[in-house]
Amino acid sequence: MKAVLLMSGGVDSTASAIIMKKAGYEVVGLTLDLRGEMLSSVGGFADSVERQIERVREVADEVGIEHRLVGAGDLFENMVVIPFIDGYARGITPNPCVLCNPAVKFRVAREVADEVGADTIASGHYAMMGEYKGRQAIMRGAFREKEQSYFLWRLDPSITSRLEFPVGGITKDEARDMVREAGVDAIEQESQEVCFLRNISVGEFIDRFQKQREGDIVDLGGNVLGRHRGIAYYTIGQREGLGIGGVGPYYVVEIDAEGNRVVVGREDDLYRDYIEVGDVNILVGDIGYMPENILVQVRYRTEAVEARFIYGCDGKVMLDFNEPVKAPALGQSAVFYDGDVLLGGGVIIKNYKYSR
Repeated sequence: MKAVLLMSGGVDSTASAIIMKKAGYEVVGLTLDLRGEMLSSVGGFADSVERQIERVREVADEVGIEHRLVGAGDLFENMVVIPFIDGYARGITPNPCVLCNPAVKFRVAREVADEVGADTIASGHYAMMGEYKGRQAIMRGAFREKEQSYFLWRLDPSITSRLEFPVGGITKDEARDMVREAGVDAIEQESQEVCFLRNISVGEFIDRFQKQREGDIVDLGGNVLGRHRGIAYYTIGQREGLGIGGVGPYYVVEIDAEGNRVVVGREDDLYRDYIEVGDVNILVGDIGYMPENILVQVRYRTEAVEARFIYGCDGKVMLDFNEPVKAPALGQSAVFYDGDVLLGGGVIIKNYKYSR
């Protein structure tokens, strides 16, 4: 048995390598060099990648597996970084990990697996594989504090049968103990939410490539309450750093990119009753066979909630929540579940409130 394992040198991928080797796999550790022309100007990124590459080679040697390094800087910038910049400049909030997994990491892993004759493609994500209506399916990981199936909804469905997530059934502490007992000195640093930002905020990063303009902060009635630095510095649900007076607290409830305005309101104004999603990807069959009632997760750190799945025209889907959901931001992922089974997901393109 042969497997290609996406490898960062951290605890999760190192424990995955140990588990797979013990299970009898011939493991090929794969690391992607994400340095490209754009990111070379971002302080600290190139140096951190260089240090990671050096360390992951050492880790692979300590575990006793083959290691391969593949340059993917141009691919990463075209498929992840540029859409990230363009999204924030348009007032939406794209998730770079959701973009990266199908378009970069697992795409390259599949190419390498095909090249070396490996049937299995593995990663250190805290997710699991199971069965759903006779098909292999991705499921939530057992360790709920670290559970990462949310980031996998955009994977090509044809790759599902080849996937394995070795640490999906254990906790982070168990993975750490396993690495320590094997005598391997893995990188302890947790993955960052936006891996290519080093000592710089999202707003500052966007400002380097698409110059931000100051504009008005207004309430829902259009009354000007203050000034903003540029829309890329703000996200839906943000409360801190608004710099406005009045009887608070205020939250960002809308980003009006066309009018270059940040709209604020009260906490109740963040809640939405239903959303429209596009770029829908179904992992477990045809969209027409989706359950009518599903669970939907609109942010990584929030609980999934019950919703009615309504298939619309042009491949778009409406999700009617049983209870209002707080701050479903445009550009973020709405991820579909049936219990613990990952059904697929889509990108939030509109959100609505019922008239009351």
